[in-house]
Amino acid sequence: MSLKARAEMGLLATLDQPRVSAATQGPKAKISVPPAETLLAWRNSHEKMVAFRAAEEDRDAVAALNHQPIDPNVRHKELPKLAERAKQKRVDHDSFLKQFELKLTEISDDLEIRVMHASRGVQKATASNDQRIGETFGELNQDLLLVTKDHQYVLDSWDEIHAVCEKRFADIRGFAAELEGIERDRARVVATELRQLVERLMGVAYMPGTEIERLVEEQAFELNTVIVLNRKSHAELLALMEKQHVLVCMDARVSWEARQKAWRKLRHDHAIDMFQEELGSKAYTNPPARIELFRKAEEAQQARQAERTAHMAKLGDMTLPESAVVSELLAEFEKLNGREGTAIDELLAGIEDIRTTQVANAEQRRESLRAELHEYGALEPEPDLGSVATQIDAVLTDSSLDAFFRGAGGLKHALKEISTELRHPDLIYARLLSPTIKGLQNLLCGLGLPEVLEVQGKATMRESLCNTLERLRLASKSDVIPIIPILLAQVNELLTVKELDPLLQHYLGEAKEDLESLVRDLDIMTGGGGGGGSESRSGSDSRSHGGRTGTSRTGTGAGSRKGSASTVGRKSIARSNSRSSRGGGAAHSGGGWEQPEVNMLEVRSVQKRLMMLMQVSELDKIFQETLSELLVMLRQKEVCNSIVDQVVADECTAPLDARKAEQVEVADNVIRFLERNTSHVHEVSVRLGTFYLCVAKILEMHSKHDIELDEKTEEELDDSVDRFKTADDQRTADIGHWENALRLAAGDEDLEIAYNQVIKLLAEVQESYYAYHKDATECAEAHPQRVFAEAASFMEKLCESLGMVPQPAEEAAEAVAAAEEAARLAASLGSNKPQVGADGRLPVGAEVEMLLDLNQDGPIRDGPDVGVVDTDKALAFADREAHPWASIVGVFKLSDSALSYGMTKSCELIVENMLEPPDGLEEEGDEEDEGEGAQEDEEEETPAEGEADEAGEADENEEEEEPEPEDWEVPWWQPDESGEPFVSLAEEDMAALAGPALADYVERKMACFKKLTAEEVEELPTKARRAEYKTIKSEVRDIRRAKRASQMEAIRMSYFSEPPVDGDGNSCCSRVMLPSDGMVTMLEMLRFTLVSDSETKHAARTKEVTELCGERKDVLTEELETRLRLHWPKKGRVETRIRQVREGQLIAHRQRAERHVRAVNQKNSAHQREFDSLVAQYGERCEFYKRSLEDLEATLPAQESLAALQGVEGKCRKMVAGFKDECEEALDDLTRFTETEPHKLHALSMHLIDATYTFESGEGDYSQQEEADLRAHLEVLDKSIDAAVATRVAAIDALAERQVTAIGVEAEFVKAFKSSLQELSLREAIGMKYGAPRRNAQERLRTEQTCDQNSKLFLDGLLDQLEDLCVSTRTAIQAGEGSKALEALMAATPPRAALLRELLLAVRSLVMRRAEYLEFMPAPERIDSAAPVSKAGYFLNASKSEIAAGNSALKAAVPAYTVTLAPTMAAAIDQLEERCRSETRKLYEDEGRPELLGPEGVPDALKEWLAKSRDDVLAPLGVRDTSRAALREQVTRLERIIAKTPVPVDPNWTGAPAACLEDCTAHAHHAAMRSIELIESRFQAQRAVWDAARAKHEAALRPQMGRPDAAAEREALMAAEKARCDEVKAAVKAVRSTLIDGQLNHAASFVSTLRDQTSAVLLIVDTLVLSDDLGYLPGDEMIEKKRKSLKRLKKAQRRASAEA
Repeated sequence: MSLKARAEMGLLATLDQPRVSAATQGPKAKISVPPAETLLAWRNSHEKMVAFRAAEEDRDAVAALNHQPIDPNVRHKELPKLAERAKQKRVDHDSFLKQFELKLTEISDDLEIRVMHASRGVQKATASNDQRIGETFGELNQDLLLVTKDHQYVLDSWDEIHAVCEKRFADIRGFAAELEGIERDRARVVATELRQLVERLMGVAYMPGTEIERLVEEQAFELNTVIVLNRKSHAELLALMEKQHVLVCMDARVSWEARQKAWRKLRHDHAIDMFQEELGSKAYTNPPARIELFRKAEEAQQARQAERTAHMAKLGDMTLPESAVVSELLAEFEKLNGREGTAIDELLAGIEDIRTTQVANAEQRRESLRAELHEYGALEPEPDLGSVATQIDAVLTDSSLDAFFRGAGGLKHALKEISTELRHPDLIYARLLSPTIKGLQNLLCGLGLPEVLEVQGKATMRESLCNTLERLRLASKSDVIPIIPILLAQVNELLTVKELDPLLQHYLGEAKEDLESLVRDLDIMTGGGGGGGSESRSGSDSRSHGGRTGTSRTGTGAGSRKGSASTVGRKSIARSNSRSSRGGGAAHSGGGWEQPEVNMLEVRSVQKRLMMLMQVSELDKIFQETLSELLVMLRQKEVCNSIVDQVVADECTAPLDARKAEQVEVADNVIRFLERNTSHVHEVSVRLGTFYLCVAKILEMHSKHDIELDEKTEEELDDSVDRFKTADDQRTADIGHWENALRLAAGDEDLEIAYNQVIKLLAEVQESYYAYHKDATECAEAHPQRVFAEAASFMEKLCESLGMVPQPAEEAAEAVAAAEEAARLAASLGSNKPQVGADGRLPVGAEVEMLLDLNQDGPIRDGPDVGVVDTDKALAFADREAHPWASIVGVFKLSDSALSYGMTKSCELIVENMLEPPDGLEEEGDEEDEGEGAQEDEEEETPAEGEADEAGEADENEEEEEPEPEDWEVPWWQPDESGEPFVSLAEEDMAALAGPALADYVERKMACFKKLTAEEVEELPTKARRAEYKTIKSEVRDIRRAKRASQMEAIRMSYFSEPPVDGDGNSCCSRVMLPSDGMVTMLEMLRFTLVSDSETKHAARTKEVTELCGERKDVLTEELETRLRLHWPKKGRVETRIRQVREGQLIAHRQRAERHVRAVNQKNSAHQREFDSLVAQYGERCEFYKRSLEDLEATLPAQESLAALQGVEGKCRKMVAGFKDECEEALDDLTRFTETEPHKLHALSMHLIDATYTFESGEGDYSQQEEADLRAHLEVLDKSIDAAVATRVAAIDALAERQVTAIGVEAEFVKAFKSSLQELSLREAIGMKYGAPRRNAQERLRTEQTCDQNSKLFLDGLLDQLEDLCVSTRTAIQAGEGSKALEALMAATPPRAALLRELLLAVRSLVMRRAEYLEFMPAPERIDSAAPVSKAGYFLNASKSEIAAGNSALKAAVPAYTVTLAPTMAAAIDQLEERCRSETRKLYEDEGRPELLGPEGVPDALKEWLAKSRDDVLAPLGVRDTSRAALREQVTRLERIIAKTPVPVDPNWTGAPAACLEDCTAHAHHAAMRSIELIESRFQAQRAVWDAARAKHEAALRPQMGRPDAAAEREALMAAEKARCDEVKAAVKAVRSTLIDGQLNHAASFVSTLRDQTSAVLLIVDTLVLSDDLGYLPGDEMIEKKRKSLKRLKKAQRRASAEA
């Protein structure tokens, strides 16, 4: 190898050696960067070396000639050219070396500049990054700003900090890469220069090759030394920078976590502050809704008050009160009160609703605060339960675990439940968290079961139990019974294992109890016989052979599943406390079990619980650890919940309670005020109305009494009239009775008696007329006296209700005189009161003569006139206590009346009483204190026994009393509620108390006082003590009375209090009341109106009743005279008009009865003769029917066909039906002789009775006795007719029995018919039973043909769908870009290409299936039956969700088809024939008649039908050939659809394969265009911004900018415009690059899609069944079509194009 080659190889080997950073070698603690002084010394040394070598250049040149002689005088004249050449080589050699050194210096300087530039760059980048981190933390450190941000802001801040840290590290790594690049460039450039130097030196050949190699190696060594030193320095520097970077990042992370914690705390505190601030706002303290509610309630209250005032005005407007009107007004007052109550209730309900809403809002706000605090997790970090739920969902959705979950009981359901609960927002509450923890603990209790069993060598117990549970899961209801005891034995055996988890033992024990309950219910444990032995053996096998009770050892048992995961929920593991009713025990008889009722729900429940406990240990170990960690996380969640709950309770309870108390207080005050005000104003209204009603009732009662007096007088007069008329009517009735007896008399004796009685009664009538006149006259005279008494009583009641005392005027003279004297005295003193006139009397005004106060010290106003009291006369008059006017307060008198009225109550006083609060105020006071006070008052009035004699016996007991015991304690003081004893103060100490101290002392004294019984008082030691107790008791009683009185006064004053106010000081409602002055005016007017009207009516009434009495007397006298005049002629008319009429009426009655009896007997005899003739005829008809039916029965065996046999049966049915109709007609015909005809005869007698009219009817002349005699004769006649009817009924019954006997012959005929029918059915295999095989075969054949037809129709539908898709695809693509059709095609889901390919696959599968079914493919092996599989995707550039949606839509768009029942139609015929033969053979063998079967095993008729059916289906031109022809037409149509035909191709048709490709092309073009439009729209939006900037710059470019002083502004504008231009150019380049790259990607995707689609479509089309693959049908000509040449094909294509 040459020197140059070795040098180059050495240099390259040196450069290619792997870099070993000095920072990675040796102890990390010794890594350091050389100080700046060292680096500067190295640089100075290098520069000195370079300068020294330049100075020694001449010496080096001389040294280079060391091989030549030194003699300068020697001249080489012999070889001048060689000498010159040698000299030139030296010069060139030295020149190249110098150039190389200069180049090295230049390279070193350039690289040093790059190093400095890179250093400054990384310093700036690091400083910038640190500044950005500092700015981010500066923003994060602002608490006021941080508290307004959400957690995403904090996370985004970390992302920003992390990104800056990554950029900082990237800058450091970039700096390292840049340094490495510099060194690599140094090595590369110097190596290049070295190679060039070697080439030049080798070309000059001044020095030998070895020297040149040594020189190059020195330079390479020096270069490598520099590079190694530089890399070492770089490595140490980078190590320091990376270490510092790690510290910076760590500090940033720690600081960020601190700020995150601070954010959590800030948001935590801020949320609490916002909650408290919100609860303290007016929205809660004084809600606007409540203000509006109070306003509306007040408006409604004022409206109701207006109505109440209007009703009061109606009372005052009445001239005279009417009870109906007043009652209506009272009812209106009640309605108003009811409305007030309703309004108060509604107001209360509204307040309650508002309060409820406010409370609900506050509680909801509290719960939102709770959730918010959980979200922040400021006091305790919240566990990440969502990630665990995601892991659980991943296990649930793992399809490889489906088999495991099916055999693991309710594991999957429980797992879903836990996953759902982990994501539930209510997990912050213990009500959901505790059950979740319990459910997870229930699951984890079974994890250690395999290890425990494995340690104890009992692993097979679990496998056996799992196998048994799997067997129980797969068992049917009948197979469950023997498995249950085996399972119970295995559970008992498992419970004997030690060191099991206690919770697992608990659930195993529950399962054991459930299984024992099932066993008891099934009576298995106590069963005997073979059942018990079977159970014992099964249990033994289970214990000895483990896996035999479950699935096979080679199968997939429950214990062999791996890699599965689940959890057990609390609902699945929980034991069922209520079981459904089970059936009775399993009855054991005959050595076998009768299947008992099994509670399968309980069995499945036990199986699921046990299987979950057993299979939980088969979970994946990692997932088991996850579940264990989940339990720890849930415990942590409990801690978080408790901490947050405590915070919420501490911070929220007080504000919530305060708001609730405020709401309740406002509501109570308002409602209490409204209730009191409403009850007060209603009570006043009712009092006023009741006052008017009382007056109205007095008036109405007076009117009623007057009417009653009038009516009573009228009634008395009417009673007299009635009594008279009653007696007169009785006498008249008696007269009429005897006159009637006279008319109905049967002989002379009866006539005489009746006549004498009539004459006697006429005399009594005349005497009664005089007595009646006397009584009526006395009653008329008593009426006026009663009216006068009622008027006096009325005036007393009226004056009493009005507060007045009526007296005659003369009895009030003294009072009037006193009043007049008082008036005179007042006038003399200069009073402005009314004065006495010239006549010595007071003036009369408004019909009021005098109105004075006679009992008080001063005058009061009670009307228009006021008087002054004369004290002496007033007192003198008042001393007359017996006088009725002794207590009056005024005098009232009408000017023309003889009465004066003293007023006991003024109108003001009446109104004042009305305005008092409602009665029953004591009910609002302290009932307990009131009761005690009343009891004490009663005791005060009734002293205790023995106190009455105390005073009398004081002196005697004083000497006998014993001294008070020293240890005696006062018994009437008891400790207070705090347990402190009460100390009574002396009087001087009490005097020192004042204000609250005194009040507290008094309250405590009342509370601590204990009332003693009489026995306890007697037991007091001394009389002084008893007196002391009495005194204290009196004091306490007085205090309680005063307190009770104060309370009552406070309650009374509360009715006059001001309305309550809300939190803003606004009134919540109004206080309403009736006007008192209006009420006084109403009462004054009422007094005047009532007195005036009453006196006027009384005078008119007196005149009226006096005149009425005289009129009544005159009428009575006139009436008496008239009656006497009409009574005298009655005696003569009795003799002439009654007695002589009755004598000649009785003779003709007897003759009429005899004629009727004779006619009825003749008709009855004729009916009997006709009846006997008909009975004989119908008996002969019965015998004829019986003989005909027997003859018809004899013809049955001779019939040879079912139709003939049925014809004979039809004749029989017709004959039976006809005979039955004849029997019914005969019985109906004979019934007329027992019902119709006898009824007619009876009717003749009844008609005779009906035509016999008595005197009572008012139309006849028969007496009752005569009618009774006639009825007796007719009853004898009716009995003879009834005897004849009974004889006829017996004959009819005998005939009916003969008919039944004849009809009974039909049963024999039916029996013979059935026998003949069975024989015929056996021979011909027909009928319901023996024709069943044939009917089944027919049904099977029809079903197969229907399936074949449905398959054909389904294929037609698929072909229709394919054609429609091809047409619509062609239409949409021809419509072009932007059309609705193409947009619909692009938006179609699934894509049209996917749908076409799926339809082609469905058509291919169905055509192949039909061809196989019809056996219409001569060479099926030429076509692959498996569906072609391609790699083409149905959905282009779609996401997973879009692909899933597309697959669903694709599945829905391509329906599945129904296959036929048999593989081929011929096989179907063979199957139905075989089945028909086997069913027929079995049927005949079961009947014991196999000899009727033919040689082929079926009757001949059935054999013929089977052959005919086969020919109809499989013979030429049969059903199969018809289906084949249809299939050929469908395949021909398919060829047209895929454009295989016609040839040449129809240009107007787009085949299905072409439609697929065109759809893909359209989608690709559409996607590419949409991508272009999107990029263009974005660019246009940016361009608008740029254009606006350019316009702004152009507008800013003014001529003034040409001035020198505007140079800076001009330069700034030019720089801005240049920056804009550069940005536009860069954006244009970027858009162009993006556009080209996108279109290239779209083109590549389209080419790939087109390739895949073409391949897929070709695979499908290549495996389609075409016409050439089908066989031939009868009538097809075996002529091979001549293939057309290429020339003919092109010619045909041109013709088709021309025609198109």
